[in-house]
Amino acid sequence: MKTFEQYEVLALESKKILFDAYAKEQVLESEYQKKGGIHAGIEVYKWRNSEVEKIENEFKNNSHRALFLKAWNNGDFSICDYHLDRF
Repeated sequence: MKTFEQYEVLALESKKILFDAYAKEQVLESEYQKKGGIHAGIEVYKWRNSEVEKIENEFKNNSHRALFLKAWNNGDFSICDYHLDRF
């Protein structure tokens, strides 16, 4: 059985993985919006879907993670921040 400290480390590592993906997605979206056009939007959408799938496979059993991913996939970034603070 893991200690509280081990669970805390896992939670922080999980939060960092999701936050890093979230931050990268924000940068990509900003860059693509500068370029404009539908192709830019498609690239962001493809990247987001592949990243969401990868993260979903890593974290399946946490409701705030699941809600974060759902909000992120829908582009509801204020909701993302809410759930990111809670796991």
